[in-house]
Formats: sequence, C-alpha cells, structure tokens
Amino acid sequence: MAKARSIVGFMLFLWALRPRRARALSAEERRLVEHYRALSQEDRLAMRYLLSAMGSVSRF
Repeated sequence: MAKARSIVGFMLFLWALRPRRARALSAEERRLVEHYRALSQEDRLAMRYLLSAMGSVSRF
C-alpha cells in the first residue's frame, strides 16, 4: 500500500510540473506591451531599476 501511495504521489508531483498554457493578453495588456517595446534601451533599463526599487520597499 505504501508503494502505491508513493507512485500516486510521484504522479501528482509530475502533474503539478506540467507546462501551463499562457492565457491571451487583454487589450490593455497588449497596449502596454507595445508601449514597452517602443521604449529605448535606456528607458527600459530605467524602468527595470524603478520596478526593482519599488518591489524592495515594504509598507506597513
């Protein structure tokens, strides 16, 4: 019985790791992606640093 449980557990583990289908972007998300792609490399880098800084700030 223990061996059957371990096999089922392993199968559930593999099922959890399966690749998931990406959902379609909404119109607003597509607009934001297009806007991001239009930015220069320097602007993209600045945005990355800004988002990183915002993510490290914690609010209480």
